[in-house]
Amino acid sequence: MKTSVLLSVVLAVLALLLAGPLAGCKEEKTVLPEVKVEPQGPQPTLPMAAITVRDVSLKVEVATTDAQHEKGYMFRGPPKDSGMLFVWPKADYRSFHMKNVSFDLDLAYIGDNGVIFQILRMKAFRVQSPADRSPPYASLREARYALEVPAGWFKEHGIAEGAALKIPADVTESKPPGGPPSTSTGTAG
Repeated sequence: MKTSVLLSVVLAVLALLLAGPLAGCKEEKTVLPEVKVEPQGPQPTLPMAAITVRDVSLKVEVATTDAQHEKGYMFRGPPKDSGMLFVWPKADYRSFHMKNVSFDLDLAYIGDNGVIFQILRMKAFRVQSPADRSPPYASLREARYALEVPAGWFKEHGIAEGAALKIPADVTESKPPGGPPSTSTGTAG
């Protein structure tokens, strides 16, 4: 009998010891850091416009939102006889990269006045690991527009820095389809 009383007392003490800390415990939720998961695959074809570079007509997809700027030509094949025009609400320093773009592109930075002030050759770059980084292709001055075309397009058409673009007013002043206007300083692929 002494054993059963002793066992009952020990169990009661243990119950009290465990009940005290557990009664004051709150359920703690583990909060994991938000990880930006980039959707794989190309963005849909963007709205098209016709521009003129010097005296050469060119069809371009028009990228006006942050999401469109960030995706650019990622996961696509090379453009054929067309380009992509990146439009921002105001001029600022810009920087592009070639993350997940498997072909070379030429990039022109264009000022508020519609004149090309810098042309760069961007090299294909495929991410192999999370640590891989494409080199940045930065503007030397503030750019309001950027134009990506197939590698060699500018040279093939005799277009150099100082050439003027004619961009339709509905492109330069339009509200972007598919989202709010870009507010970023712009990185694109």
